[in-house]
Amino acid sequence: MFETIMGIVIAFNIGVMVVETNMDASCQQGQQDIRNCAEGSFNVQWLQILNIVLLVVYSVECAARAYVERSMYIWNRWNQIDLLTVLLGWGGMLLASAVNLNVLRLFRVVRLMRAARVVISVPEFYILVSGLSHSLKAIVFGSVMLLAVILVWAAASARLQTQPSK
Repeated sequence: MFETIMGIVIAFNIGVMVVETNMDASCQQGQQDIRNCAEGSFNVQWLQILNIVLLVVYSVECAARAYVERSMYIWNRWNQIDLLTVLLGWGGMLLASAVNLNVLRLFRVVRLMRAARVVISVPEFYILVSGLSHSLKAIVFGSVMLLAVILVWAAASARLQTQPSK
């Protein structure tokens, strides 16, 4: 139940990030600084409050997981990603007035890594992602082989075109 609720929160956060990115993109089309743009996400109060609320929810989740898992918390890769996300989020909030905002927005992209946890928690998604990751080796080697065949035929075609006709 906890994973499902956090999955819904993460999906909601992705939607918020889409809205936020759309607002910032409208400012960048006019080449305005995001802080000075009235339509930018930096100047929208409800969006700032929502980001803080989501960060608090993620912090509470990390604290709850740390309490339940105790000394094993830090050894779980997903917990490390979650903790990094929370620390970067709070760091970004604290440094927002002192540092260039565009640099701090890159830290928010780390939140998208949390979406992978949602994918893994749903068995059907996990099967799809697992199948894709296992087939990547065959895809890479197939692409290399296809590239080699195209290069050989391109060289043969170029050689035939440069031969003088008799």
